[in-house]
Amino acid sequence: MKPKVFLEFVEIKSLIASVLPFVLGSMYAYYNYHQLHLGYLLLFFIASSLFHMATNANDNYQDFLHAPRNDDNQEFLQETNVVGVNQISIGQARTITFGLAGISLIIGLWLVTQTGLPLLWMGLYSYAVGYFYAGGPKPISQGPFGEFFSGFTMGFMIFWIAVFINTYDTAAITWQSTLAVLIASGLAIFCNF
Repeated sequence: MKPKVFLEFVEIKSLIASVLPFVLGSMYAYYNYHQLHLGYLLLFFIASSLFHMATNANDNYQDFLHAPRNDDNQEFLQETNVVGVNQISIGQARTITFGLAGISLIIGLWLVTQTGLPLLWMGLYSYAVGYFYAGGPKPISQGPFGEFFSGFTMGFMIFWIAVFINTYDTAAITWQSTLAVLIASGLAIFCNF
């Protein structure tokens, strides 16, 4: 697969939607707790970026896979959807999607061993929303709450994980601290909505 096709398949242009809450969460942690764990932060950035690309690839792949095969849909299948336009095989689309998600998962699990179980629960929620946004029998994106889950997960969870990775060793997660992070992540949430 040519790099240009790969970048279109994973919708690289939309990566800013993950970068904004990552940067804001890191700034929040530094401003409020005066510390950054740069190594862990870099790994989290890589993992979240890979998973964002995997989610976009899954969305494109699922749209192509489940689109009705009729005359009305031929334009979408052959001229709009990146899988059809570039004749990406279903096997190749799956390999890229699950490969990106798998690498992200390995990095994430290693970070859990270094920072603690709260990251596991945050990550499981994020991975579930990422997959079920376009996958499964009833994709979230096709319901009335698709953008809510997408905006909340990307805007708040990425922000919160960035805060947690930088403060896991000095600040406990409490209802009060979580509410403060939720309020602070409001800009990122609404940008992602």
